Amino acid sequence: MGGDLAAEAAKATAFNGAIPPMHVDFAPLVGVTNESPAAKLYLVIGYEL
Repeated sequence: MGGDLAAEAAKATAFNGAIPPMHVDFAPLVGVTNESPAAKLYLVIGYEL
């Protein structure tokens, strides 16, 4: 990760599959400039007590 935030630009959307009280989020980011990475993928798994 890291890098200069001013030099990176990305477009993202999140897909959420909910099973109460648990959630799984998949968020792909796609680079839109030459300085940004081609893609970054994030998977977030959470559980609420």
